[in-house]
Amino acid sequence: MFEISSIRVGFGLGSNLGDRRRAIAEAFTFLKTCGLNFQQSSLYESDPVDCPAGSPPFLNAAAELSYTGDLLELLHRCQEFERRQGRPEIRGKNTPRSVDIDLLYGDEMIIEHPQLTLPHPSMHLRAFVLQPLMEICPERVFPGGNRRMCDLWHDLVRHGENQLCRKIV
Repeated sequence: MFEISSIRVGFGLGSNLGDRRRAIAEAFTFLKTCGLNFQQSSLYESDPVDCPAGSPPFLNAAAELSYTGDLLELLHRCQEFERRQGRPEIRGKNTPRSVDIDLLYGDEMIIEHPQLTLPHPSMHLRAFVLQPLMEICPERVFPGGNRRMCDLWHDLVRHGENQLCRKIV
């Protein structure tokens, strides 16, 4: 449906259940099988945002790769990986999870489909998404606009949102 030639696709990764480091490492390994020229960020710890009370902190990261193919197929591959890692198919909104892989953008593509919205609707408002992206693609322009990831990140810093992330060494 959204068949494309090679584009750069960005991903946000998160885990707040079980062995979070292992879950993110396995997600990176999985994503490397999906395309070429893979890049990954460091790990960042963040407090849960819009999650049920008592939810544990997240480990977050970002990745980017060159992808050729159907973006819905890529989304379904990511969702199948999440299920294999123990994420229930039916779950409450923003509930704790062993692993979460969000497609964030596909170059400058703007997609509004029942299964896929690109760019991800809240990525530009989330420090736990932008801070890892700053590490791997600070000059990337946010799709549909003229602002770079570093500009969006600096806007969050000015508003104090950077307090949500702690880089894990």
